[in-house]
Amino acid sequence: MEGEYRRDQSTALLIIVVVAVLSLVSLTLAFSYYCYISNKVAKHLESLSKSPKEERENAAPLSGSRSGEEPPVVVSERRVQVFTYKQLHSATAGFGKGNVVSHGSSGAVYRGVLADGREVAVKIMDRPGMQGEEEFKLEVSRCYYLFFLNLYSTCL
Repeated sequence: MEGEYRRDQSTALLIIVVVAVLSLVSLTLAFSYYCYISNKVAKHLESLSKSPKEERENAAPLSGSRSGEEPPVVVSERRVQVFTYKQLHSATAGFGKGNVVSHGSSGAVYRGVLADGREVAVKIMDRPGMQGEEEFKLEVSRCYYLFFLNLYSTCL
């Protein structure tokens, strides 16, 4: 009887140890997989775009001549398409009041149609000065990161 009791005890102990080891291995594998996926997603997102702060630091200045020249085009390192002021002016029918979609804190948003037929929203900054410029960049970067998957370009 005592031998059978010890055998049952040994079997129970063996089962407990095996279950504990398998649980530990499973948790380790699950955590490793989670870390792998998180790292992969983070690298993918990092390769798609920079943070708004990095973009502001790397962007060209907005100050342009008011003597009829086109304002400079700012291109971030997101590999976005570049449009000239003339192209956007044409797409929005001269930034006409009939094409105003909304008016945000840093400027108006116009509905437009590009030469290739794509419908776009064009935001024009109307607050001069460095603070207005920073607000505009921040608002555009928020649109890019939060709302619009098809943000083609920024032209400042």
